[in-house]
Amino acid sequence: MSCGNHHAMPCHEVLSVMYLYLDHEEMSFEREIVATHLVECAPCQGQFDVENILKTLIGRALCVEQAPQEVHALIIASITEIHLEVTTVREHP
Repeated sequence: MSCGNHHAMPCHEVLSVMYLYLDHEEMSFEREIVATHLVECAPCQGQFDVENILKTLIGRALCVEQAPQEVHALIIASITEIHLEVTTVREHP
């Protein structure tokens, strides 16, 4: 992707470090260079927005909440009951 305009950092380089920038990782150059590029370049800003939304959605999807202990007990009891039923059917057809 390229917008065709001259920037201190070319579009392909900005896109190659997009995740470092998004994750606030250490980069070998000033973060301001990327920030300035994104302000000046609508296509790269659009790609940044898409990647940022994806990162947010993935983070939400990976957020694991613990179920209450009662739910765990109910699941284990159900699995045990089903296992016993299947075992009994297999042993006594």
